[in-house]
Amino acid sequence: MRHRWLLAAFAVFAGVVIIAFLVAGPDGPQVVVGGVGEFPPGSINAMELDVLLTGPVPEVSDSADGDRVTVPILLVNVPQSGLLALYNRDPHLGCRVVPAADAVSDIGIPFPPEVAFVNPCHGEKYDLAGRYLTGPSPRGLDRFGVSVVDGDVVVDVMAFEYGPAR
Repeated sequence: MRHRWLLAAFAVFAGVVIIAFLVAGPDGPQVVVGGVGEFPPGSINAMELDVLLTGPVPEVSDSADGDRVTVPILLVNVPQSGLLALYNRDPHLGCRVVPAADAVSDIGIPFPPEVAFVNPCHGEKYDLAGRYLTGPSPRGLDRFGVSVVDGDVVVDVMAFEYGPAR
């Protein structure tokens, strides 16, 4: 009787491990992007995440090849609130935004300090937290879930949220 209980417990444990690997493993929607110390407050890091979706994700699934998709993100560490994984697609027409420090304003002067991201296609501007500042976009930048697990930063593409309203 005791052996059956141990065998059943092992089978359940193995099943949980296999499911966890499929969902959160290297081919799942959760991606470890680095150690938390690699992203100091105020930092902006552009990344491309190659993920296998486990269901539909607004705005993202349209560009998937089957269930696999490359998701461009901007991982930012907002000093007042912590880590954010912003979808690097403008909600207006889907152009990628660039850090304002890498862009040139229409009149050739640096952008004001509150502007962190600029859409070079249509001129939208966003702050470091991806909140809308100006331009034709209907909202701020969309975002994904981000957490710190054992010192690693994990982005969860399935935990999608529309950006903050204008």
